[in-house]
Amino acid sequence: RPGAGERVLLGRVLPIRDAAYAGCDDVWEEAGTLVCAWRRAPNPAKLEARLSAYAAARLLETARGFAGRFAPRLPRQPAALVVRRMGRRTLGQCRRDGEIRLSPVLAQFPPETIEETLAHELVHLTHFNHAPDFWRTLTALLPDWLPRALIHYCRE
Repeated sequence: RPGAGERVLLGRVLPIRDAAYAGCDDVWEEAGTLVCAWRRAPNPAKLEARLSAYAAARLLETARGFAGRFAPRLPRQPAALVVRRMGRRTLGQCRRDGEIRLSPVLAQFPPETIEETLAHELVHLTHFNHAPDFWRTLTALLPDWLPRALIHYCRE
């Protein structure tokens, strides 16, 4: 669990550090630290929104990388990948229009969990249920999906 002044991002606990204005208000990673540049004095009220936006952008970047790797083996490509708030235990969702939704909470998990969740949702593009064909396709796409899923659910 992160302490005060820390944030979990892609499975790592990173300290947060304020920086002087560097041409724009921005957040970036530097030497294992999340750096927040402020035009004026640091604003704790705005910090959470900025960190959440940065985490969502990193989640999308990571998910797009995995989707690009899976693409040649998929009969249908997602129409869009988006980050959107969902139910407490829902990490991903596939809509019939081809949109894949990822929960912002997923940005806290390690890349392996993001990859497993994305693979699961991508398989729903062709199998919109959890019938045996769904599980066979998921196993062909990501052979070690089951141990990954079990590790995730056992941690909760």
